[in-house]
Amino acid sequence: MVNNLTLDFVDIDSDQDYDMFMGDFNGYVKIFKNIGGADNPNYIFDTQLEIDLSGYSSPKLIDIDNDNDFDLFVGDMNGQISFYINQGDNEEYDFILNSNSYQNISVGSRSTPEFVDLDNDNDFDLIVGSQYSGLKYYENIGTEYEASYIVNENIYFPQIGFNTYPSFFEENNPNNLLVGVSTGGLYYLSLNSCEIGDLNGDSIVNIIDIIAIVNLIIENIDLTSDVLCVADINNDNVINVIDIIELVNMIILDL
Repeated sequence: MVNNLTLDFVDIDSDQDYDMFMGDFNGYVKIFKNIGGADNPNYIFDTQLEIDLSGYSSPKLIDIDNDNDFDLFVGDMNGQISFYINQGDNEEYDFILNSNSYQNISVGSRSTPEFVDLDNDNDFDLIVGSQYSGLKYYENIGTEYEASYIVNENIYFPQIGFNTYPSFFEENNPNNLLVGVSTGGLYYLSLNSCEIGDLNGDSIVNIIDIIAIVNLIIENIDLTSDVLCVADINNDNVINVIDIIELVNMIILDL
């Protein structure tokens, strides 16, 4: 019995309809071709790729090198991402393994990659779901032809559960994100970058921000996502004396 299926849809053969890539518990990736049409899809099994990962394979296809065909990324049980470059074209794919540990990205276990241009610089940034570590944001500091990823913690992700699976929607509005979790829940997140520790919004983290976070605690202000984003320094969904200590350390280390 096949379970823990993960899906991605792309037009892999340029026939103007969406084909389906399916990952599963065993670590395989299967392709189902759409022999119907864009309005009336009809999927039939086409092939199983020569991919056998550690388990819980999660395929995601994107044109990472801007050569007009889809390349393949697969998250797995080990928390890493395998990268298969498409050496074919937009009508006949030919996936060749490039790396079993793409750019040394790791989220511990059960990685689920999703790509979108979050910072409007014409290249794909990366959000990775995980089993226990929530969502991680990796900013592309490279180009649309050659990606280079670094961890970026300026986007705040609430702790919403285990086995997070991110999926962006609305192509022209990449800040909107749906996240599935293992309990069957589905969360909608609106992503906004913030400057952690800058509570008064003056682009400087200093003693004034310490006073502001103390006032937050004393006045027991309702913790909206925007407040948590800047004031929850240790990312535990609570604002308390530990965040004050972390903020003081931030200021000292920046001196």
